[in-house]
Amino acid sequence: AIAEAAREPMHLDRRALFDIGITGPLAGMVPALVFTLVGIHQSDVVAIHRGLGGMELGEPLLFTWLTKLVHGPLPEGFTLLLGPMAYAGWAGLLITSLNLIPIGQLDGGHVLYALLGKRANTIGSLLLLGAVVAVVLYGYWSWLLMIFLLAILGPEHPPTADDRAPLGPLRIFLGWLVLAFIIIGFTPEPFKM
Repeated sequence: AIAEAAREPMHLDRRALFDIGITGPLAGMVPALVFTLVGIHQSDVVAIHRGLGGMELGEPLLFTWLTKLVHGPLPEGFTLLLGPMAYAGWAGLLITSLNLIPIGQLDGGHVLYALLGKRANTIGSLLLLGAVVAVVLYGYWSWLLMIFLLAILGPEHPPTADDRAPLGPLRIFLGWLVLAFIIIGFTPEPFKM
């Protein structure tokens, strides 16, 4: 019943879908960036102690760039000891990036469908297939649950009441800019042992 309801046309047009899809990621992105920047500033550069074990966080490009901006290039054998604010910022970057994946009913799927219409469904299907291939080839087994859930919900986005409603150049630019955040905010291996 849920799958059938998801495939029925929505009662909003392309502009409204875009606005709904982009609001959440923007609202999450701003505090994530603030927490990340403040948290990195509060974190200490420390020597790496080998053999202690533990978990290491994967670094999205944006996190790496902000670390270099605040602390400069870290010397060989040193790392950043993250404080609570930096952890919160890192988690915010990851969650925002996940929500922006342009597949199905995720906010990124809403934005991509608003930008491309039904062509977004082909891209969503290819991205889901690519994610499965990446899991198998690179051993990112921790992503299986998310891939399974996305497969159940389906990679396709239902049509709006008016897929031809114009977005305007500002929405189009903002849409592609926000979707590009995935490249700098996502890490395929968030936790390294």
